[in-house]
Amino acid sequence: MTCGTLQGYRNHRAFGTTPCQPCRAVYERLYGPDEPRADGKPVPAFDAVKEARVEREKRARRFATKIAHGTYKGYRAHLRNHERPCMACKDAYAAYNLTIRTR
Repeated sequence: MTCGTLQGYRNHRAFGTTPCQPCRAVYERLYGPDEPRADGKPVPAFDAVKEARVEREKRARRFATKIAHGTYKGYRAHLRNHERPCMACKDAYAAYNLTIRTR
């Protein structure tokens, strides 16, 4: 289990253990503090504002990735970012398609 990450927090929850402080800190930084239920167990507090914030942060991280121009991977990254691919990436995609079609 990798503590101090969001996946570590999810692993704690999946295995039914109490999340450690580093995992809890990561979770609370992303989603805010847990709100207690009537039975005393914590429940993640999701509402429309928090969901929108999380989506914006995910999108910002996704668009912040560097694009490897002139490669098939760069072409796909342009498309994922809803951008028009540059000429170098288009050429790389064309070469890739040519090798796939001639196999």
